[in-house]
Amino acid sequence: MYMLEILVDVHIPTELAKENINDFKAIFKQGLEDSELIVRVASLKATSSFITSLDDTDVALKLADLLDIILSTVIEALKTNEDAGRSALESMIDMAEFHAEIFKDYGAVLIDVISQIMLNKEFEDNTRSSAKEILLTLANKAPSTVRKLEGTKTQFYPALFEMITEVPHEDDLAAWAEEKEEDDTTRTDPHGVAREAL
Repeated sequence: MYMLEILVDVHIPTELAKENINDFKAIFKQGLEDSELIVRVASLKATSSFITSLDDTDVALKLADLLDIILSTVIEALKTNEDAGRSALESMIDMAEFHAEIFKDYGAVLIDVISQIMLNKEFEDNTRSSAKEILLTLANKAPSTVRKLEGTKTQFYPALFEMITEVPHEDDLAAWAEEKEEDDTTRTDPHGVAREAL
């Protein structure tokens, strides 16, 4: 899969991708269903690289049904190896940036997964922030799609507000009082990240 990811970075011509999309899809699907998590994460990254390299949205949409497997891979990676999970989330941000339409039929599930990640305080702040960034990227690229999703109001915004209420030193007021106040745009804690998102 790593070799395929490298080849994609070199850029596969649109015509070649269009003619062989089912073959590429079969290769990605096989990797995404592998028994080893490291192979599934590598396949997810290769799939993301391939999708983001495509100039034709119609061709990219032919890979949309891989999103079920992609989301399952992200969830499993986060449970067993947070760094791999965060890397997978970052690949999804790239897909949202280049072909937001690919998420159209998976919006409700995506919001559910993203909101759960954002609310899980056991994850590192960067992981929670990466999850939030997927939906914000989709909101910038396909605002009407995100606006229409009920989960935006019932899950995503409540998760953002929950993050805003988090205080880094809630048990140690002396440490909080001595903490240097940072500009909101440079804060990486859940409060700063969520506040910037709103």
